[in-house]
Amino acid sequence: AGALVALGLQLWPLALAGPFPLAAYNPLVGGVRFAERAIPVGWGDGLDVAAERIRELAGGRTVVTAIWSPLRVSFGAHAPGPVISERQIAQADFYVDYVHARQRRLTPRQLVSRTPDAVVTIGGVEYARIYRLR
Repeated sequence: AGALVALGLQLWPLALAGPFPLAAYNPLVGGVRFAERAIPVGWGDGLDVAAERIRELAGGRTVVTAIWSPLRVSFGAHAPGPVISERQIAQADFYVDYVHARQRRLTPRQLVSRTPDAVVTIGGVEYARIYRLR
């Protein structure tokens, strides 16, 4: 019975992560909440969903999206238009604030106190916050 409980505890994070198994963290060592404080979280998980949300928010229009530079290529495969660096945020229609960048405190200052227009949550963690800029 104990082995079944331990196995269940190991499988539960996988169930919460759904189609993003890299977003599953071992609950016996603190789970995702501890991982967020201890290690970089997010390897592009949910960027496809973020692109779909932007597509919905844009009403099908082609839009320019800014994102933290290391994620440009991964996000670009899904984005509904050109993807630019966070350094070019003034030229963007949307900004995707990804968990890994937030952990590094790289959220653009003008967005820190704003409420996102959409959020992609995986396993209880806000992986991508989407902001409409114009």
